[in-house]
Amino acid sequence: MKKSCVIFDMDGLMFDTQCIYDRAFHDILLRDYGLELPDALRLAMMGRSGDDLYQTINRFFPGIDAPEYVRRSFAAVADRVRDELVPRPGLYELLPWLREQGVRLGLASGSDRAIVESNLRVSGLKDYFPSASAATRSPSESPTPRATCACWTDSAAPRRTVTSWRTAPTASAPATEPAVPSSWFPTWYSPTKRSVNSAPASTGPCPM
Repeated sequence: MKKSCVIFDMDGLMFDTQCIYDRAFHDILLRDYGLELPDALRLAMMGRSGDDLYQTINRFFPGIDAPEYVRRSFAAVADRVRDELVPRPGLYELLPWLREQGVRLGLASGSDRAIVESNLRVSGLKDYFPSASAATRSPSESPTPRATCACWTDSAAPRRTVTSWRTAPTASAPATEPAVPSSWFPTWYSPTKRSVNSAPASTGPCPM
């Protein structure tokens, strides 16, 4: 079945950002707090945001102002993106092809909105994603595709086929029930044109 909407996750799926986050969180913790980032905490932070991320940090370092540490680390991530952002193989070929097929694109990410916008701007892909949902300053969880679909409620087509592409869940960040049927991809996998046609889809209205 032809897809009319595809909603992308960002970190791990569109861009190889994990190393950027790891180095930024490590450097800020060492520079500002005089502490080393344990591997256990680095792994535990993957896929988490907002209160969940803050609580995870405070389990390892109870005395740290976790929201402030995360804010400083995100600022460091945004600085590094300009020089270190690495798109996943095939991304620049896939997005124009989807546009040629008339597929509308959206993005739903648990990353800070400033980082999402910076990544799209630096990569030159901002025009492909007029509908993007990102984390706020204190989200309890990553936004679901439902938030992105909300941007499309005034579009011409009242019914459409929706597919969500997301990075595969991990032990530290298990999957929650997605708002639309989703294709989960491990971090080493790059979406291709073929996977567009094999991914599951919702044939009903875009969920609200």
